[in-house]
Amino acid sequence: MSVSLTILRTLDGHKIPISLEEFMAAAAALGGWETDARKRLASTAMPQGGYLTVRWAEGEVWADVTAYEAAPAALLPLADALRARLRDEDFMTYSSVHEIYRHADDELEASKAARRSALPIAPRAHFSRILKLAILVALASVAVASWWSGRRP
Repeated sequence: MSVSLTILRTLDGHKIPISLEEFMAAAAALGGWETDARKRLASTAMPQGGYLTVRWAEGEVWADVTAYEAAPAALLPLADALRARLRDEDFMTYSSVHEIYRHADDELEASKAARRSALPIAPRAHFSRILKLAILVALASVAVASWWSGRRP
């Protein structure tokens, strides 16, 4: 299972985009990072083996990681170089490898996400059952009509 980590900049609840040029320059300046501006990627070797690859998209830097414990240590220096912060998919921001907190700029997004996840699944499941029943009735009607038309002399 992978976890998404994001490097982003915000001020008073508004996102401040990180340019692709900033991202490439910061990764190259850190050392140990290989960059590919054409693919909008940067990669670094991880201490436990393998590589961590991050991608730039829409003013943010994203990483989908499976070695979750080691990723913040590699990403925090990049976030610092970009004058940005590192946030996980639960809207928790890393102040260090071992310390996280809810950033004030993420309160609204976090509450929206919580409301979306709290929506009942039952209405969707009910609609799905009704749709399946309607399809079944339609197919049965076609089968009966075909059978009936074949019976007549």
